[in-house]
Amino acid sequence: MDNGDMVANTNNTTPLLEGGGHGGAKGGWWNKVLDVEEAKNQVLFSLPMILTNVCYYMIPLISVMFAGHLGELQLAGATLANSWATVTGFAFMVGLSGALETLCGQGFGAKLYRMLGIYLQASSIISFLASIIVSVVWFYTEPILILIHQDPQISKYAALYMKFLIPGLFAYGFLHNILRFLQTQSVVIPLVYFSVIPVVLHVGIAYGLVHWTGLGYVGAPVAASISIWISMLMLATYVLCAKKFEHTWEGFTLESFHYVLPNLKLALPSAAMVCLEYWAFEILVFMAGVMPKAEQNTSLIAICVNTESIAYMITYGLSAAASTRVSNELGAGNPEKAKNAMAVTLKLSILLALIVDLALAFGHNLWAGAFSDSSVIIKLFASMTPLLLISILADSVQGVLSGVARGCGWQHLAVYVNLGTFYLVGMTIAGVLAFKLKLYAKGLWIGLICGLSCQTVLLLVVTLRTKWTQLDLPRNADAVLRIPPTFVRKNFNRRSLSKCDLKGPTGIRRTVEFEDRENGIFFRNGWQGFVKDHHLEAGDLLVFDYDGETKFNVKIYDRSACEKDVEAAKMNIVNQARVKDENVDVATGNYNKERKIRTTSRSSKLSSVLVLCIWRRFVSDILPCFHSLIRVSDSVGKYLISRKRRYYVEDTSTGSVLLKSENQCFLAFSNKKHLLQCVRIPKQLAVAEGLMYKNTVTIQDPAGRSWLIQLRIRRPSSTDHLDIATGWTDCVKANRISPGDTMIF
Repeated sequence: MDNGDMVANTNNTTPLLEGGGHGGAKGGWWNKVLDVEEAKNQVLFSLPMILTNVCYYMIPLISVMFAGHLGELQLAGATLANSWATVTGFAFMVGLSGALETLCGQGFGAKLYRMLGIYLQASSIISFLASIIVSVVWFYTEPILILIHQDPQISKYAALYMKFLIPGLFAYGFLHNILRFLQTQSVVIPLVYFSVIPVVLHVGIAYGLVHWTGLGYVGAPVAASISIWISMLMLATYVLCAKKFEHTWEGFTLESFHYVLPNLKLALPSAAMVCLEYWAFEILVFMAGVMPKAEQNTSLIAICVNTESIAYMITYGLSAAASTRVSNELGAGNPEKAKNAMAVTLKLSILLALIVDLALAFGHNLWAGAFSDSSVIIKLFASMTPLLLISILADSVQGVLSGVARGCGWQHLAVYVNLGTFYLVGMTIAGVLAFKLKLYAKGLWIGLICGLSCQTVLLLVVTLRTKWTQLDLPRNADAVLRIPPTFVRKNFNRRSLSKCDLKGPTGIRRTVEFEDRENGIFFRNGWQGFVKDHHLEAGDLLVFDYDGETKFNVKIYDRSACEKDVEAAKMNIVNQARVKDENVDVATGNYNKERKIRTTSRSSKLSSVLVLCIWRRFVSDILPCFHSLIRVSDSVGKYLISRKRRYYVEDTSTGSVLLKSENQCFLAFSNKKHLLQCVRIPKQLAVAEGLMYKNTVTIQDPAGRSWLIQLRIRRPSSTDHLDIATGWTDCVKANRISPGDTMIF
């Protein structure tokens, strides 16, 4: 194999929803416009999500209705409390759970099933801590509302309502985390049942607590808290007990604390995305309240906001579909299929928005009559309808693009887009048109349309211009192993191979299937068995010797640079964890038949050897390892590729490129300080080469330069070891050797 592109990545597999990406049945003009099969899958996914979202939205709303029947003051207090709870707590919790759309979505597509449960726990930890902070704000609702000039009596009732809603806030955060966990696995049908049942129960609970107990007004928020907890516990029990989640939920683990910070980096921008949008609509209502004819303008804007919210609830299902499909396909390493899924969702969202617009255009008077009996309000709403139709269309498209951003992990970009478009553009124009030009409610909504339009355009630019790549997820090398494309091109000779035999140093043979994906060919079924047979661990280096047909002989070297003792590895309880972190590119090389490192090949053909190093992950799997690797070639005139430069390689009598050695030694570094100070030579190699009795050696680098290196024996205990010391630092700096590089001595 030529000094090729040697990369071993634990990538992912099949898309989450079957049938997407290549169009539906043949024939029919609609197939040229829309991928029918993909559209069908997305519609079937979206409908349950819409019903689920509506049901959970109804729980706090039903409580407000029961409180409102106790009197006008109670209605005003409950309504204000519900709005305050949404903008300061519920929306924030929904936003925080958005990190799971990225992490769990891509993780599921990558077949990193175990990580989904860990991400769920990490997100729940974040939600719990956030709920504590929000609870403090809710506890002091009354002084805060009075501070922003709300009526003292209404503020008092709102504060009382909020205090009894605090328990429900904790469950609400957990609930939406579990929803995202299930959504990213396309488990949506059961969500309908688990959302309808709590709503039905909630009606009875709310009625009983408000009218049959002495709680009265307080019974409404207590009922909401109870029903939200019931919803969460039902979903949690389903996840814990259903056999289908045995791979994605392996139980509670302290390992989840290691992923709180990576989760938080996505959760906070995601929460900001949602909150900035919610707050913009609430600001419109507030601005309407300080206008002349405040009651009339506030009522008009409130009807428009509610209409927009209901329309968005319908398109929310498509937004969830976009997020899930895109994240699953990206996780599976299929960016083109992800883009196709996005295109289909956009077309569906526009079609759905036009249907909603058509219904509203013909039925606006009936719709307005459902909110108010005032003929003036109905007439004014009719004049606002054309503007509302435009905003619904723009909001539908941006909802899908926001879902794509969550699926791709672009929350940090979407935050800036939302902040700039809603507040710098939308609110500014709304203020000028409403107050300066005295367009009042129309001016406010035109400003919102400008903000939504700019948001849609910018998100579209981000979507088209940003590279679609999967996240740097912690992976398991025992799942799949990617065969470098250069190796495939040079050695498979365009043959379609379905499987091969791997023979390890113990003589055990495993039949392993090849899996052909967009981003390369992988060892798939059977590879896990090979990993277990040879007790592979993080840091092991594998040498695959290909016979040119269907067999690979595999040599395994451990972190001490010696051939791995499989029997000893069986006794190593500490390191029997999964092989991790091949999201770093692996060490590779090209060694011909004469190379001393290769295993014996009985084939008469020229053997190709593939060297793969499974790297260790440091700092509790959070900090990424460096992944620049030295690649070596045997033949005269080939290049050795280092991190920064290309060097011309001269052949040597032994076939070695660096230091002449009968015993091959592989060294890899991940600590810059240790790399510069010295290199410890494995004792087995030092003794075999007689280096223990030498004071100095000469190292020749790929450029042909020689370096005089002093050797130093250390005796910290009963075990001696040998270090490459003085002179080594100059060699490292001259060759720009970095942590993560692999050197072959």
